[in-house]
Amino acid sequence: MTGPGFGQTSLFPPEPAPDPLLCWLWLANTLGAGSSHAGRVLDVFGGAQEAWENRGSDAFRKAVGSPAFARANLPDNTPAHYRAFARRCAARNIRILPYDDPDYPLAFSRIPDMPLVLYCTGDPLWLNEPGAVGMVGSRRPTEYGLQAAADLGSGLAKNGAIIVSGLADGLDSAGHRRTAPPSGCWACPLTAPTRPPTGSCGKRSSKKAA
Repeated sequence: MTGPGFGQTSLFPPEPAPDPLLCWLWLANTLGAGSSHAGRVLDVFGGAQEAWENRGSDAFRKAVGSPAFARANLPDNTPAHYRAFARRCAARNIRILPYDDPDYPLAFSRIPDMPLVLYCTGDPLWLNEPGAVGMVGSRRPTEYGLQAAADLGSGLAKNGAIIVSGLADGLDSAGHRRTAPPSGCWACPLTAPTRPPTGSCGKRSSKKAA
């Protein structure tokens, strides 16, 4: 005999759990610029899939704040909505590196509101190497400044340094343009994955030469 009270709870199979990678893309986009409250969310829920499953709870609202809570529950903001984006990244050989990936940079994991997703080309193991050097400067440099930044970036990378910058126009980008060998690595976090990243996008980038 079947029916209520006799062991049959539903005529339909349970909804399958979303792809964990898509959950990380959803959470990163939901938290928005600066990965605000990322550390708090991970402390409360442990991971992106758990956050997705509890997105309607008071605990989630308290962890992310009201604006992110509203974004998290929009009908067109679900893990499934990021599937096409993930495929485009794969087609361009861009690796999506979520926070729980073994290759996620250890230094980034120590930031209170760490980027939950990185987009990488090349070998991400370079991102865990010591010797990072920050390069920042004017967005309207002189020709001399651009050449100096390019020479510094190239020389540092050839000697094993990881170049880190905001990739802004001007000296930031100039420091990277001469440090793009096939065996190196680009990595950048994006807050709204509307299109696959390229080597000149994102807020933070790490690259190392062979």
